[in-house]
Amino acid sequence: AGGGGGEGDGGVDGLDEGRLFVRNLPYSSSEPELQELFGAFGRVDELLLPLDAETRRAKGFAHVTFSICEHAVRAMSELDGSTFQGRILHVMPGRARARPAAEAGGAAGGTSSFKRKREEAQKAQAGSSHNWNPLFMRADAVGEAMAERYGVDKRQVLDSEGGGSLAVRLAQGETHLLSRAREWLPPPPAHRL
Repeated sequence: AGGGGGEGDGGVDGLDEGRLFVRNLPYSSSEPELQELFGAFGRVDELLLPLDAETRRAKGFAHVTFSICEHAVRAMSELDGSTFQGRILHVMPGRARARPAAEAGGAAGGTSSFKRKREEAQKAQAGSSHNWNPLFMRADAVGEAMAERYGVDKRQVLDSEGGGSLAVRLAQGETHLLSRAREWLPPPPAHRL
């Protein structure tokens, strides 16, 4: 049982767990009305009808969980495309619930597989010397160094009413400071291939 809602999430879709996602619901619909509609197909364990925080009305979609997945399959096949309170329902398999981190086998707990993979790739590249600039300077540090170098108050350097763009002045100042710092630092070791 269960059609193609599970690609890319590790296999099991919500239909295997009896979960359905229902959209295009009337904003005036209520949980008892949906309980009656879906209850005709079998025991409903959970029905979530999110409400808008401001209007306290339904958002137009719901999550329905049946105790037996075959009931969910039957409800989906019979209600998808049917009319409910003047609106055509779209019923599809719901997403499988997130498993706890220990059960899922990951330390990230509750994060998507994409996010977990991205974090692992970032951790792997963190030690690489070409991924960070040891000479990075914050804008306020550049402003202070420029003020000290030219013997003026930091306010004068950061004054936006002065000539030109503040961002350009800071970028030029940072470039100058970094070129001077590179003169003082020993050259990096040659990379061996």
